[in-house]
Order: sequence, then C-alpha cells, then structure tokens
Amino acid sequence: MPKKTRPKAPEPVVGAYILDQRDRLLLIKSYKWGDQWLIPGGHIEYGESAFDTAVREVKEEVGLSVRPLGVVTVFEDIFPKDFFEKRHFLYIELFCRAKSTKVKIDGDEVSEYAWFSLGEALKVVSNPTITSTISAYLEIKKGRRSFIELRP
Repeated sequence: MPKKTRPKAPEPVVGAYILDQRDRLLLIKSYKWGDQWLIPGGHIEYGESAFDTAVREVKEEVGLSVRPLGVVTVFEDIFPKDFFEKRHFLYIELFCRAKSTKVKIDGDEVSEYAWFSLGEALKVVSNPTITSTISAYLEIKKGRRSFIELRP
C-alpha cells in the first residue's frame, strides 16, 4: 500500500490535556517533537468531532479512557521549528478527565510519560501553546473565563 500523503493545507489537530482525579496532568515525550514534555493528541479524521478525536488518540497513544471536559484554547502553528516535518497545524486544545491512571504507552509515538501537578507542568513544559493552555485552564478553574463552545 502506498504511503499516505497529506495535502499542503492546514491540518486540524487535537491536543488532549489529561487530568487524573487529583488534578495531575499527564505529559508525554515523542520523537516527533524532540526531547520535551508534551500532551497526547493527533489529527481529526474526516467526519470525526474534536472530542471523539481526543478520546481515540488518548486511547491509541497512552491506553487511557477519558471524558472530555471542554475546549480551552485554539492555536495556529505554521511550520513549528521543533516538529520533525514542515507542517501547518490548527490546534484545538481540550482538557479531559482520565477514568484511571494506568498508562500504557504505544511505544510508537510516545517514548515516556509522567504525571505532574499543573504548577509543576508549567515549570517543565517549554512549548508556549501548552503553557498558555494550562494557564487558561487555571483561569477557568478560578471562574475567570469559560470553556470555548464547539458547535457541531
């Protein structure tokens, strides 16, 4: 089967911020982004909602079942310098609640994982999209802003 090629167009992707019952955030490392802490996620498939994408990608990458809580931020990243290929991404960043903490990494994209408090995560993450999204979620928790509505 020939390798699937992506069109040269913006690619909608979901970032899944996974919280456990103690509000710790799951961070991962992936060869695609170098040696930095990130969150799981992936491409939205044709006909699939952002929430369904988060559930699917989390299950595939870290073996967890999650319940999406809401969209926190939306970002555009044109040719990110840390990514292994030249791409144009539209990120829909959403928070999810994990049903357990029994992570099983896929061994393909994900090479490492750890749970961090949100404060610790802000210290170890270098990606500005992720730190901005964590900060925005903390504002939601304080009642200073709301989740972003996604309409079907």
